[in-house]
This record gives sequence, structure tokens and C-alpha cells, in this order.
Amino acid sequence: MTIQEDGPDPIDVHVGQRMRVRRIQKNMSQSAVAGKMSVSFQQVQKFENAQNRISAARLYKLSRILDVPVEYFFDGLPPHVFVLPGDDVGEAGILREEKQDYGIDLMAHPQAAELLKVFFQIEEGATRRALIDFMKRLGPGEDAMPAVLGPDGVLPKRKRGRPRKEG
Repeated sequence: MTIQEDGPDPIDVHVGQRMRVRRIQKNMSQSAVAGKMSVSFQQVQKFENAQNRISAARLYKLSRILDVPVEYFFDGLPPHVFVLPGDDVGEAGILREEKQDYGIDLMAHPQAAELLKVFFQIEEGATRRALIDFMKRLGPGEDAMPAVLGPDGVLPKRKRGRPRKEG
């Protein structure tokens, strides 16, 4: 199996996403992490995008750099991504007892990393809580997000300066 022929392994994708989330939480650039790992920042990008696999040794070093246990990178990994011989699987190859909707891949959205970075720069806990509450009010309603987002599903850029007078 090669990444180019079969696509990245779902475990590598998950580990890369967790790496990116934690790097952003620690307010570290890809270059900063790369320097501590003795690799190029492009290599860090490839790890985060699951284009290259992270060796066990590098994963251990990364856990020290990002101040998390190695297990952190596997937290939240859906059990259906690795099926053992003898597991009860359905036609789709998903463990029967684990047929769940794991939701969308939140970190796949291009603005997710930016949102996380800004969120973790807010030091005041009450302000972060208020932001979470505000975002929850935007999301649940059927018509809430389309009113806020543009037709392409992205927040429109605001024009700077004073609004023009109609007339």
C-alpha cells in the first residue's frame, strides 16, 4: 500500500490532525516544531497532512516538544479504522458495534486552524466561554449559519472604514 495509490492511512491522518491542533494550542509555528525535531518545516507540513508517516521515535520527540503523552495523538481515534482478524464487521468494513456517525472532520476546514489559534490566544477563561456560547447560538438553528456565511460557506470579508451613505 502506498499513500499515492491508496491515500493516507486514517490513523496517520488522525495523528497529523492531533499534531496540528496541539501545535496551534501551544502557539508554535511549523518552523519552530521543525527546528526542535531537526526536520524541515515542509516535513512538519507533510506529517500534519499525512503525506508522510511519523516514526515512533519522532512521535515520542514530538510528544515531548508539544508537552503531551504519546497517547494524545491517538485520543478520539474511531475504533473502526483498524479492524483485527475475527472482528465482527459489516459490508462497509466498520465494526458492527461501532456503527456511529463520527461527524465531519473539523480540522479539514481551512479556517479551523486559524480559529483554534485565535481561540487559544484568548487568556481570559470567561471570554473563551462567552465565545463558545456565542458560536453555539449561531450554529444550531437551520437558518443561523446561512445568514452569517456567504454563498460559498465562508465568512465574507468585511470592508474597512466607514459605511457609505445611501442617497
